[in-house]
Amino acid sequence: MYKILISNKAEKYINKMPDSAFIKLDNIITYLSENPYPNGCLKLTDREGYRIRIGDYRLLYRINKDKNEIIIFKVSHRKDTYKKR
Repeated sequence: MYKILISNKAEKYINKMPDSAFIKLDNIITYLSENPYPNGCLKLTDREGYRIRIGDYRLLYRINKDKNEIIIFKVSHRKDTYKKR
């Protein structure tokens, strides 16, 4: 079982999401704690971590196997996900 940590930035975005997307996201996060590599997750090419597609949204996360933690560092709409800021 993995502990889920969510960055402040990701948490702020999650709180603004529509209810339908939030419910799907919540289910994915719960499932991530059991399986950090679910079907549909892809390794990021430009930085460390993985991504999961949730409709029009993307969830980006890293896995710390030593501490059994999953760090969700970004949640955003697909058009904004990979922009450098």
